Amino acid sequence: MTALSLKKRHAELGGHISGRTEYHGEEPVGACDLAISGLLLDSDELDTLCGAGTWNRLYRKTRNSGMNDFPEPAEFVAATKLPLQLESKFEGARVTLYMGLDDEDKVELVKCTLAKIKYEPQSGGMTLLSIQAQCNAEPEQVAVLYKHMDSKISASVRFGKLVEDKDENQDELPLDASKPRNGAGASDEAAATH
Repeated sequence: MTALSLKKRHAELGGHISGRTEYHGEEPVGACDLAISGLLLDSDELDTLCGAGTWNRLYRKTRNSGMNDFPEPAEFVAATKLPLQLESKFEGARVTLYMGLDDEDKVELVKCTLAKIKYEPQSGGMTLLSIQAQCNAEPEQVAVLYKHMDSKISASVRFGKLVEDKDENQDELPLDASKPRNGAGASDEAAATH
């Protein structure tokens, strides 16, 4: 899967920043979650995010105001609870926010996880996207974000790597391969010593 990269475009910064503590090993690290909405995706960007052919499944071409082939959400989309939400998360993402009248405040958030990814087909063929950026913003960055909460901004987003779901039934492998795992090999070791 090709990583989606959205060039700078209009967006909206949510009205709150959720602060929390993450633990990197034993070390407590400040983290926050922020909502970014109002991003518009074209057909190629939607297909990169959701898989080839997604745009063609979500839209139908109609006659509208004398124009042929005008893209409208497909009938099943109109009958579906919107927005649609991806279950996937992306890690190692980079989000750059440009805020203020002349983009005078710029905050670059690196090594983010993108979650709660929601998308909604719009009349005309563009798809409205919202994301939650989970990041370890510096206190100075949080102060800048705080000034611009619940306002129109611009943003660029590089999605990073798709997080693979862990199989909850799968045992974790030991960090030291020479040690037996989950008692495996313990009876062999005991038998070898008797």
